[in-house]
Amino acid sequence: MGGTEIYLATLVRHLDDRRVTPAAVLSPGARDLPLGSMLEQAGAPVHYHAMPRDKRDVLALGGLVRLLRRLAPQVVHVVLPFTLDNRYAFLAARLAGCRVVVSTEQLAAEPWVFRSRRARVVKRVLAALQTCVIATSDDVRGRLIAGAGIAASKIVTIYNGIELPTGVSADREAVRRELGLEPATPLVGMVARIDRKHKRYEDFLAAARRVVTIVPGAHFLIVGDGPAEQRVALERSARDLGLEPRLHFLGYRPDARRIIAALDVFVLATQNEGFPLVTLEAMALGTPVVATDLASLREQIVHGSSGYLVPLGDAHRMADSVVALLRDPARARAMSARARRRVEERFSAPQMAEQTQALYVEMLARGRAAAPQPVPLRSRMP
Repeated sequence: MGGTEIYLATLVRHLDDRRVTPAAVLSPGARDLPLGSMLEQAGAPVHYHAMPRDKRDVLALGGLVRLLRRLAPQVVHVVLPFTLDNRYAFLAARLAGCRVVVSTEQLAAEPWVFRSRRARVVKRVLAALQTCVIATSDDVRGRLIAGAGIAASKIVTIYNGIELPTGVSADREAVRRELGLEPATPLVGMVARIDRKHKRYEDFLAAARRVVTIVPGAHFLIVGDGPAEQRVALERSARDLGLEPRLHFLGYRPDARRIIAALDVFVLATQNEGFPLVTLEAMALGTPVVATDLASLREQIVHGSSGYLVPLGDAHRMADSVVALLRDPARARAMSARARRRVEERFSAPQMAEQTQALYVEMLARGRAAAPQPVPLRSRMP
């Protein structure tokens, strides 16, 4: 359950059921996630179907086309965690005769992805199969235009939105008690999957090492899971830095909001983000944020006003920003209040859903995608 899955469940929950009737198609691997039950509770029946992964996967492609023909949606919305994922879903939607095909690009890609001419061509072909591309930030939109050469007129930015927290108790003492800590213990945490390709937990650990030299009583949390070998490497790094007694690995936690609300400072050390939800969660919960200075995060956080942004890889500056907030609770409270207002005004789930369903309606009304007649599969496939 990463940001892409949470985005999908949140979007479906907030669509207007008087205007949109949702259904979801997930790969069989998603049966192991809570995503299916979340979607069904939101009113979207879930169909599990193997996703075609390459051009030789004819059976999966044919089955997906038949499923889409049976469901007969006016709009197919493909949610992409990474820019070249689910490429055959677009082809299946067009072969099934769907009128409007859109995607949400959560991450676009690291700049190096589009250095490959083949990747740029594939991305432009995928864009040609779509009516519109939703970018989750202007940064993602710019990457698609500059990196892949997709026409600017085909891409619209709709920011990710979150459900504003209600009934989430910032029970600082309870969380600390569960960790065996004193009630006044300064607590700094990072909530993200353990993924060395995209997250920079090593920077978080290096910053933590500096923080404890200035605030000796501080403790640190890592909330998230990932491949076993990466977690073992992270634990080894913590031991090497002398952080083991004060660093707590909590793994995946369904009550992550409760934990974020109990932190004194939330940190996101990262190197590539489309428009992360976890920073919005922290801002909405009233926990001050220190994050890596990336273009997409600048669209969320106003440096020095609603959070602190530090240069990529600069653990020293990250630590100093954390210390500044730990030492000055009044500043932290004021920053958190401004951050909460910013989320309420710009990044709520109802706003995201309203803009998305308005796009569906607009695309259908414009008739940008002609309604092709479904063609028998045997005439299209080898």
